[in-house]
Amino acid sequence: MKKILAIFAVAVFSLCGGKAFAQRCLPGMSAVEIKANMADGFYTGKSRDCGYDLGVFYSVFTGNHGNTWSFGGEYLQTFKPYG
Repeated sequence: MKKILAIFAVAVFSLCGGKAFAQRCLPGMSAVEIKANMADGFYTGKSRDCGYDLGVFYSVFTGNHGNTWSFGGEYLQTFKPYG
């Protein structure tokens, strides 16, 4: 029990104490984001009554003031049965 309490105390103090750091946005840096989401339910393998969302985004950091150019696209496929 003492070991678990000590581990918990170290975890709490490491999360709450110290400095906060942020990502630096240096000129010329770039980032790519790829995402995939489920829509209209969750695919379980038994039915295909679900939709999905796919996206790709590209960001470029320019200048010294944190200016950002972002380009991207998304595709959404939904399932709407005739009722």
